Amino acid sequence: MKHGAWIGFVVAMLMAVCSSCSEPKGSVHTTDPSLAAIDSLLWSRPDSAFARLQDFDANHAIDSLDTFNRHFFHLLLSELLYKNYCEQSNRSDLLNAVDYFDSLVDAGGNRIHPVLVFLDARAHYIDGAGYYEMDSVVPACEHYLKAVEVMEDRFSEKELVGKKAQFMAMAYTRLTKLYSDQYLHEQAIHFGQQSLSYFKRFEATPWHVSWMLEGIGAQYDMLENYDSANYYYQSSVKLLTDTDNLTYRDVESHSAILSYKEKGDPISTLKRLYRMLLLSESPKEYYSRSMAIGEVYYHEQRYDSARLFLNTVYRESESNDNKRQAAEFLVKICKLQGLDFDEYADFLVQFANQEENNSGVKTHLVALYSGHTDNCLQKSHEYETSRIMQTAAGILAFLSILLLILLFFYRVRKREKQLLEVELSKERRAHQVKQRAIGKRLSESGKALRMQKDENEKLIKELNALKVQTAWDSYNDFISEDICQSILAAFKETQPKRGSKYSDHPEIALDDKQLFQLEMAIEKHFCGLVGILAERCPRMSRNDTIQCQLSLLNLTDVQIAALMRNDFSTVKKRSNKLKKAFGTEKTLQMFMKDLVI
Repeated sequence: MKHGAWIGFVVAMLMAVCSSCSEPKGSVHTTDPSLAAIDSLLWSRPDSAFARLQDFDANHAIDSLDTFNRHFFHLLLSELLYKNYCEQSNRSDLLNAVDYFDSLVDAGGNRIHPVLVFLDARAHYIDGAGYYEMDSVVPACEHYLKAVEVMEDRFSEKELVGKKAQFMAMAYTRLTKLYSDQYLHEQAIHFGQQSLSYFKRFEATPWHVSWMLEGIGAQYDMLENYDSANYYYQSSVKLLTDTDNLTYRDVESHSAILSYKEKGDPISTLKRLYRMLLLSESPKEYYSRSMAIGEVYYHEQRYDSARLFLNTVYRESESNDNKRQAAEFLVKICKLQGLDFDEYADFLVQFANQEENNSGVKTHLVALYSGHTDNCLQKSHEYETSRIMQTAAGILAFLSILLLILLFFYRVRKREKQLLEVELSKERRAHQVKQRAIGKRLSESGKALRMQKDENEKLIKELNALKVQTAWDSYNDFISEDICQSILAAFKETQPKRGSKYSDHPEIALDDKQLFQLEMAIEKHFCGLVGILAERCPRMSRNDTIQCQLSLLNLTDVQIAALMRNDFSTVKKRSNKLKKAFGTEKTLQMFMKDLVI
């Protein structure tokens, strides 16, 4: 009787629960089969879906469709125009569709059909894309946020997979770009990380994930959070299966600039940036790389080289952002060099009020972001409170059962402990026997180790000899470089004298291009040599560095003076100063050769 009463009570409760859970509202069974098929194709082949929708439009009277299918058609049309890079031509019909799907969701309350929820979110997303095309950033942001909030309010985390996860990744990606364009880096990072979380919930291509990682790294880079930026750059590269793509070249360029900011090594940075410049596949990419190179030259105070690259960007790039940045650097350079900068200053006038105009937009965007995050925190708190209340009763029951289990295992454990003590006693005796055997083997192995030590010392001597030979080979390869041979050849016919002035042999003097080629040759064969010299002599000037580099060619001070356009006395003093700084009594030429060999 007692069991029967309990069964009756449980059945009654189940019937009450089932009667309170009505079916989701909002029927989608009237969806036109052709439109449903086009919608399915839209996610994988938008070009084919667009062609089929155009055929549908040509063969059907759209106005004769029922209300649901008419609005569904215009939503599909807007999405496919966007995915096929076409202008949104049905703007007014889309706005009507947004209002229609909103009304269905509002009327359905908490039991709205999930398909209708998804359509409503898609309508807001594509509406935001339309506003973005019209440069209406704030309304675009509002609709993007509305799209993700509709999805996250109406679906649980486990339901946001597949196409829904793909949609969420797209929406958060658009928010990331929108906030990034307005230089709101912290907000862009937040939305980028949200996008990444949804990329992992469907079969996203590694390239898309890598692209987003690179974008987040760039935001950290602009915030000067270099450790985080480097982490995301490295994570991005690890996902790429090859290096022949724009994302890899962007990461490599960003990493080179980041390394320059942290280590101040212009030679290595420029070498990497020049390589990316040569691999550029579009004018836009080429000017972006040129801008980076020009900026490095500017910070290195090599203004002539900087003007060459920055002028190229200013004259030829179609990007106003690039042209503006180049113009700002060119104004500074021209002021330092006493050159006319009116042209660049006149160009910058048009941007004078742009930041002020954008400040209102940024304020709205920050407010929208704060409202969105506050809303998310509130929902998270409500969910956590509900979850705690639901699990409280279960925890009490669990603890009761756990107590019984612990008592049971306590008795079992006590019995096992007694058996274990017996086994340990046996193991101790066996261990003592093993220890004696091990002691004997160790004594024998000691002799073998001494013999091995003698052999290792002999091998180290051989390796040291091989290392010296390798260094000589590297030095000979360096001397064989075209720039080195060119410098040495200059003295086969001309031998400047100690009393000569540098103006007596102008044909021998090196220009900036030749000095750069010499620097690159030294970096190629003696990587890090400049850094080693800087560590030994922190106050080295550029002329000090050049004289050390020329000394590697075993040139006399007279020859070096002619190459550097200096008097012999200047070079001699510099040589004595460097010898003192390096703490050597050898000539500078001998010291430099010993340093690399």
